[in-house]
Amino acid sequence: MVKIGNITIKEMDELGKETLNDIHKLLIKFLTLEETNTECCKSSSVIIQFYMKMVESTNISIKAFALKSLPTLSKDKKLAKEVINALLKSKFIEEIFKERNDTVLKEAKDLIDFMISENKFTQSDLSIIWESFISCKEETTTKRILDVIIILSKSYGEDLLDMISSTPRAKSKVQGSLKKEQESHSASLQFLWKLIFELELSYNVKDIIMNSFITLLTNSNSDKEQYIHMAVVNFEQGVNVELSIEFLLKIKFTDLFIDKTTLEKFILDYKLINGCIDSMILFQDKARKKGSKEMNKEDLNLRVQASLHLTFLQEVSSVGKRCSLSDEQLNRIWDIYFLKSLIPDYRSILWGILRKKNKNKHIGFFNSLEEVKKFFISHLTNKENFPITELSFEAFECFKRYFEYLNTNHISRIKRYIGMDYLWHIALKCKNKIVQGSAEDFITDLYFQYMTKEECDSGDVEEFIEKAVSEKCENTEELSAGLSILNKLMSK
Repeated sequence: MVKIGNITIKEMDELGKETLNDIHKLLIKFLTLEETNTECCKSSSVIIQFYMKMVESTNISIKAFALKSLPTLSKDKKLAKEVINALLKSKFIEEIFKERNDTVLKEAKDLIDFMISENKFTQSDLSIIWESFISCKEETTTKRILDVIIILSKSYGEDLLDMISSTPRAKSKVQGSLKKEQESHSASLQFLWKLIFELELSYNVKDIIMNSFITLLTNSNSDKEQYIHMAVVNFEQGVNVELSIEFLLKIKFTDLFIDKTTLEKFILDYKLINGCIDSMILFQDKARKKGSKEMNKEDLNLRVQASLHLTFLQEVSSVGKRCSLSDEQLNRIWDIYFLKSLIPDYRSILWGILRKKNKNKHIGFFNSLEEVKKFFISHLTNKENFPITELSFEAFECFKRYFEYLNTNHISRIKRYIGMDYLWHIALKCKNKIVQGSAEDFITDLYFQYMTKEECDSGDVEEFIEKAVSEKCENTEELSAGLSILNKLMSK
């Protein structure tokens, strides 16, 4: 025991993991001797001192081993007090949370749990842990520290909020009644909700907290309805709508309603569709006021919010016909994402959502073939709403998706295809050569496939030739495009 007590940190660093493990087993065995054994009682402090030297080691493996092993000693009530005193003197909380080594933090979890159970965390400790969390750049370690904060919130929730917000508040009644595990669980949820919705934190920090909140809530049977209600109330009040949208999507709230009629009523009563559109407009206005330099800095956040809002609109509008988007709502979305888009990526996000299958097995925001047709005619074949000067390859692919969706499976005669005139308009007049070439190939493929069918007659062929070289070709470039289409078809 004397040798153990006199070992230096340098000598300890030279010990291998297996040797340390053997020493640990021997020391635990020694400590389990009868309490009347005077030698054992005298040596307990020497043994604790040995472990604290390991905690001070610069060798990560040895430090992690000590932090993992100390809770084994603390199971003995007599030793627990000595272990706590030694830990407090060593300032190990400050050390491990400033170093932020993921291995060390992982192995310290049980020891931190023990310290919490003994109510030994100070305001200074909480401050160190919080600062470590918000300044951490490594995602895995950030989540590890947040797990510690969640455990702390069960006993120190109000203290943490006071410290973070710098606003003293009355102690919650929940604080004094955390006896049952479910109550502790609820306290942690309340704490995380306040972090997300009440405090000014960066988007990245809030996103990590949100993911932890969702994980915790998913394991709860009684709290989902309460938090869903709190989120939709935000829509009514026009506050934190973007965060509420993210929460509702991540919790998959539409899947929690067994009855479709009840879900439709819920969406309409809380005006979730208009609330979402209003939120996106407000978000854009705030970004514009900051200027182009600040917008460039927030480019990622702008893209994330644009995607979240549109995904949410597709989720709620495709629940059923009662939730279908009105013409006005569609026009507002079209303005935000296409005609007056804040950044180019808005359009890409719009095309992606419009082409995506929804809950009703249709596409975009629509609940029926008639709704798809109405949108296609009013927006995707309208020269004002869908000017060919603005067409990108992604935009054309969206047009093509709707064209095929409406025509190839539902209309037999090609001359009756909806949007055919506008397809020719793109093929002959679009200045974007990639889009024009894609439109030419699409027309050629359509006619080639159609001409192999029995429904095809000479009138269809004549119409094709007429469209390709008609008087609508206003210049040599357009005539050249028409002849290119003819040549492509003939070469097949």
